[in-house]
Amino acid sequence: MTNKIFDTAKEWKIDPTGVPNADHWMVAAKIINEESPEVGKGMWSVPRTSTKQQTITFIQKADKEAENKINKIKDRCKSVNNAQIIYAKPKSSITEMARRREKQIVPKITLQIPECKKKIQEIHGDNKILDREKAKETTRIVKEITSLERKQHEKRRENVFVMNKV
Repeated sequence: MTNKIFDTAKEWKIDPTGVPNADHWMVAAKIINEESPEVGKGMWSVPRTSTKQQTITFIQKADKEAENKINKIKDRCKSVNNAQIIYAKPKSSITEMARRREKQIVPKITLQIPECKKKIQEIHGDNKILDREKAKETTRIVKEITSLERKQHEKRRENVFVMNKV
């Protein structure tokens, strides 16, 4: 690693590797090329949690209503009442509903991982616990974190699949 790369590296993290029985931890950092352009988060998509039956039913109903309105239009070239404007309304209501639902559902795993990391810090800060017990408890919590991170990774993979499928 060169000094230039080291100087531009940000957000350092040291975490378990996720590999069972590994005797090391993974070091990760964002390495930034200062000359590269700024890239945004990308296009928003409906999250996997919003692909439940009630959501799909809502989408199908809104789509059917828009389709019926479009079929009733006589002059399709009008700027006031054309297919794009009609389809924009259900699309924005579907997006709004999905975002509202996404904000309501905070994944439990997202909350559990920081709690486990906090437990590790508390254990290492407690001088009343023997070193052997600290090591045992830390190992148990690290295994729990690894398991939670695997589940989180699998959910992300499912979200990518849904995003590309829907």
